[in-house]
Amino acid sequence: MLAKPMKKLASILLTFIISTTGYPQINFEKGYVINNANQKINCLIKNVGWQDNPTAIDYKLDEKADKTNATIEDIKEFAVLNEFKYIRSEVMIDRSGSSLKNLSSNRKAEFQKETLFLKVILEGKASLYYYEDKDLRRFFYNVDNGEIKQLTFKEYYNKDNKIATNDRYKQELWNHLQCSTINMSKVKGLSYKKRALTKFFQYYNDCHQHQSINYDQQNKDETDLFRLNLRPGVNSSTLTIQNQLLVVNARKISGIGFRLGTELEFLMPFNQGKWAIILEPTYQSFNQTIEDENIEVNYQSVEVPFGLRHYFFFNQNSKIFINGALVLDFPFASTFKAGTNTNLELNSRINFALGMGYKFMDRYSLELRYLSNREILSDYQSWYTEFQTISFSLGYSIL
Repeated sequence: MLAKPMKKLASILLTFIISTTGYPQINFEKGYVINNANQKINCLIKNVGWQDNPTAIDYKLDEKADKTNATIEDIKEFAVLNEFKYIRSEVMIDRSGSSLKNLSSNRKAEFQKETLFLKVILEGKASLYYYEDKDLRRFFYNVDNGEIKQLTFKEYYNKDNKIATNDRYKQELWNHLQCSTINMSKVKGLSYKKRALTKFFQYYNDCHQHQSINYDQQNKDETDLFRLNLRPGVNSSTLTIQNQLLVVNARKISGIGFRLGTELEFLMPFNQGKWAIILEPTYQSFNQTIEDENIEVNYQSVEVPFGLRHYFFFNQNSKIFINGALVLDFPFASTFKAGTNTNLELNSRINFALGMGYKFMDRYSLELRYLSNREILSDYQSWYTEFQTISFSLGYSIL
């Protein structure tokens, strides 16, 4: 059977992963820093793909140089070319919590002075900046290179103990970002979201015929966060089955089946795309017969694994990954027959999957996946079944 070759392949792939994860997973990329003496230093910056705004960075003057750690006290600005830009600024920030347990009954923003690295979203006559720290998300702005101020937004409990919002940012935008084609309705409908605010600031700059630089869109496209992968493959499966009311030994039925999946992968927009959510509707079949015992299994279903994937970068074109998923299974036209009197319809339960694989050029992939024991006669209490699978699949990204 295929079980032994599959186990050997698993061992080889696991050894490959262990031997390669020691390589650098996050690259130093071309950029610059500006120090406190206003000197611009071209360098290589360690691009961590921060979700929260950083307070320090590592950079090197060239590939062979030792890395230097620079804190927010050391540098005024840093950027990776065609990726992002951060500036240091002393601002008044409201850190009022957004989670339900941290909401207060005070409607007013509670500002405090801090020195932060702000991420530049859009730069122009009016510029938009962003700050994130765990569940705290704040936007800042300035006009004509003036003082950087927070756009005020706060959630709080009102007198009826219901969640309300202080949308002061709308009045701030109306007061300070005026143009002939911007009316109150355009501002009133504006949400405190990156997409909406970026679009508004871009509109304002265009209205004043000023060029804008959108750092959040440089060299990027939202479609880059999605992958659609075709994944044909082969399954090596074993079915253990026993009737608890009959004094007979459990039967093990092994065989090879085919799988064909379509995987939708959503890359998280942080940490250099190392995390992804996966959803993979997959057709699988397992059809086996033991003629001398008059046993026949016809099992076909659509499996729907839903889970997380983590990438380890090997180099620019190669990466390895591991993933875990919860697997929903929907059998159809599936039966188990034993003798002349037993003809049962299959119905399965949820199980789990663990996989490891390799991806090349963000286009081609291979994966070895283990699926835990699955009960496939869950409607029949007297029957005990375990369906276990090791699958090997090839992948091709069409999107």
